[in-house]
Amino acid sequence: MNRFGISVELKHVPPLDPEFIPLMRFNRAFLETAKKPVGIAVERADGQMASCRTFIHGTPEMAEADHYYINRLVKTILWMKGGFKVYVSGDEGIAEYLRSIYCAGGGQEFDWDYMASVFEHPFEIVLVDDIPVAKDAPKAMGGHLEGCRIGFDAGGSDRKVSAVIDGETVYSEEVVWFPKVNSDPDYHYDGIVAALKSAAGHMPRVDAVGVSSAGVFINDRTMNASLFLQVPKDLFDAKVKDIYIRAVTDTFGDVPYAVVNDGDVTALRLAGETEQGSILRDVQLLFPDCGSWEALTANEYLPQKARALRQAEADSKRAWEEAREKQKRSTELVKQRQQTEEQLAALEEALKRAGEEQTAYTLAAEKWDSVISTLRSQLQYPTKEAADQQLQRQKERRNSLKTQVDRHQQLLQTAKDRRTLCSGKLTGKQESLPGLEQARVDAAQALQTAVTENGFSSLEDVDRVLLAPDGRRGEDWLKQQRNVLTAHRHELSSTQNRIQELTAQTKDVTYTDLSLLQEEIDQVAGEYRTVNEAYIKLKQRIGLDTTVLGQVSKAKTLLKKTDGAWRRLDLLANLAIGVSGDGGKLSFDRYVMGTVFREILEMANQRLNVMSGGRYELLHQINAGRKNAKAGLEVEVLDMKTGKQRNSNSLSGGESFLVSLSLALGLSDVVQHHAGGRQLDAMFIDEGFGSLDGTTLDTALSVLQQLTEGNCLVGIISHVGRLEESIPQKIRVKSTAQGSFLWQE
Repeated sequence: MNRFGISVELKHVPPLDPEFIPLMRFNRAFLETAKKPVGIAVERADGQMASCRTFIHGTPEMAEADHYYINRLVKTILWMKGGFKVYVSGDEGIAEYLRSIYCAGGGQEFDWDYMASVFEHPFEIVLVDDIPVAKDAPKAMGGHLEGCRIGFDAGGSDRKVSAVIDGETVYSEEVVWFPKVNSDPDYHYDGIVAALKSAAGHMPRVDAVGVSSAGVFINDRTMNASLFLQVPKDLFDAKVKDIYIRAVTDTFGDVPYAVVNDGDVTALRLAGETEQGSILRDVQLLFPDCGSWEALTANEYLPQKARALRQAEADSKRAWEEAREKQKRSTELVKQRQQTEEQLAALEEALKRAGEEQTAYTLAAEKWDSVISTLRSQLQYPTKEAADQQLQRQKERRNSLKTQVDRHQQLLQTAKDRRTLCSGKLTGKQESLPGLEQARVDAAQALQTAVTENGFSSLEDVDRVLLAPDGRRGEDWLKQQRNVLTAHRHELSSTQNRIQELTAQTKDVTYTDLSLLQEEIDQVAGEYRTVNEAYIKLKQRIGLDTTVLGQVSKAKTLLKKTDGAWRRLDLLANLAIGVSGDGGKLSFDRYVMGTVFREILEMANQRLNVMSGGRYELLHQINAGRKNAKAGLEVEVLDMKTGKQRNSNSLSGGESFLVSLSLALGLSDVVQHHAGGRQLDAMFIDEGFGSLDGTTLDTALSVLQQLTEGNCLVGIISHVGRLEESIPQKIRVKSTAQGSFLWQE
C-alpha cells in the first residue's frame, strides 16, 4: 500500500477501512528512506523540554510525506508531554508548515488553542540552528507520614477525604456530589472546603494537605479538568484555576499543600505505612517467604534471591526471545480485531440511529397524513373554493332578504301612519255627527215651541223682536252656524272618500308578521356564523397542515440524503448478522466462533478416533442445510469405512453418544488450554451407555478411565448392569413407598 509516496507492506488489510495504515508501520517505512536530519523540541512549564532528533526526505516530491510524519510526531509529543513552544531545526520548510497548521483556522487549531490555554502562553513555532536539550524537573512527593495530614480526592460522582495522624487513618468520608453538571464554581469551592473542614474536625491541627483529581495541573493550579466542564471560561479563569489553593489557604492558612493528577498519585496514599513497612511489603510481593524485616536483612538472604532473580531473568529472556514473534503476531491480530470491533460497533450505532430517525420520520408522516385525511372527511365542503362559494351565496341571500325586509317595513310603517291619521279624523267626525244632527232637530223644535208659546207666528216676528247674542241679527247668526255645519259635512265626505281610496290602494297588500321575518333573519345569521366559524377553523387547519407538510417534506429530503449511507450500513449489517443464501445465514459472530469450534473438533477427533476405532472423524461444515438456517457451526461425519461424508443426524444412538462424549471432552481440553492450564476436576454423564454394544462400551470406559488417572472424578448415572463390573465405587438409589434411599458400595 502506498501513502504519500511511502510504500508500506501490510499482511492484513482491514475490510471496513482498506486505506488504514498503522502509524508505526508508516513511520518505520518512512525512516528507511529519510536521510535529512531535523530536530523537534517542545517547551513546557518551568523550562522543561522534550527533545527528539529524527530524519525527513527534504525533497519537493516527498514534502507531503515529510509534513504528515512531522505533524504526527509533534502532535504525539504535545499530548504526551504538553507544551506551548515548538523548536524546529534542520529545515525551514518544516517550520513554515507547522506555523500554517498550528494557528487560528489551521488544521491543528484545537491543539494550538488548547495548549495556549493550559500553559497560559501564546503557542509558538520557532526555527533554531539546534534544538535545546531535553530537560525534566521531577518533583519528589510522598513518604511523609508524620504529623496531621489531610488527603482529598475530587471525583466526578463523589468526593473523598481522609484524616491521617502519624500514618494512621483516623477518619474518612465519601460524599456524593455533581460537579460536572454544575456551572457555578462556588458549588465546587464549597464542597471542597466542606470536605477539608470535615477531616480537620477529627485532628488537633493540620500540618499538610494533598489533593488529587482528574485534569491538568501546573504548579498546583487547575489548567483543565472535567469536573468544571459546565463552568464558563471567564469564571474558570477567575475562580477555578486557583480553587484548590484558595480552599486550602482560606481554611488552614499557610500550610504545605500539593495538587496533582490522580493518575500520578492518589491523595489517600498519605494514609500509607511506614517506610520500613512499605519496603517489606514490596519485597513480599517478590518473595512471599520473607516473613519479617530480620529475615530480609539476614546475611545470605538477599544474595541468594539476587542469584535466583538473575537466573530467572535469563530464563525469561530466552523465553521472551522465543515468544517475541508470536507476541508480535498476536498483538497485531488483537489490534486488528479491536479496530474491526470498534468500527463495527460505530457502524451498528450509526445504523441504529439512522433506523430510529427513519422510523420517527415515517411515523410522523403517517400520523399527519391520517390527521389530514380525517379533517378532510369531516369537512362539509370538499375544498376551500366550494366553501367560499357557498359563503358568498349565503351572504348575497342574506343581503337580499334584508333589503326586502327593510322595504316592507318602510311601506308598512307608512300605511300604518296614514291609516291611523285617517281613522282618527273619521272617528271624530262620525262621533260628533249624530249629536249635531240631534241638536239641530231639538233646537228647531224648541225654537218653534218657544216661538208659538211666546205668541209669535213666525221666526221673522222673533227676529224683529230679538237680536243675535253678539249684537247681530239672528239670521246672520244662524247662517254662520249653517256654514259651520256645511264645512263639517264636506270634511266628513272628504275623509270617507280618502278611506275608500286608501282601502283600494291596500287591497292586494297582505299584512306581514315581523316576528317571522326576524326569525328568518336570525336563522340566516346563525347559518352565516356557523359557516364562517367552519371556514376560519378550516383555514387554520389548512395552515397547520401546510406547515407540517413542509416539515415532513424537508425531513424526507434530509432522509433521502442518507440513502447512500443507509445502503452501505445495510450491507455491513447483512455481513454482521448474516443473510439467507444457499449456504444458510453466516453471521460475523458465528464466523469467529467457528475458529474456536475447529479447535474443539480437533481435540474431539483425538477422543473419537480411540472410541470409534478410527472409523469416524468430525468435520467442520460452514454451510447449513437450509437457506434460512444459521450456518457456521455445523458438523458432518467422515466415515472411514465408506469414505463418504454424511450428516451427523444420520448417526445411530450409540454413535451419537460417542460423538457427544468426544465433543464434551474436546470442549474441556480447549477450555483448559485457553484458561492457562486449569484442570478438569469432575465430569458427570447421565445415561447414553445403554445404546452401546459391548465392544464400544469397553472403549468408551477405557477413555473415561484415562481421565481418572489424574485428579479427575468421572461420575456416571446409569442403570446398565454391564457398568457395575467396571465401576469400583457406586452410589445406589432405591425408590420405596417411604421415599428414595442412598447407600455407597
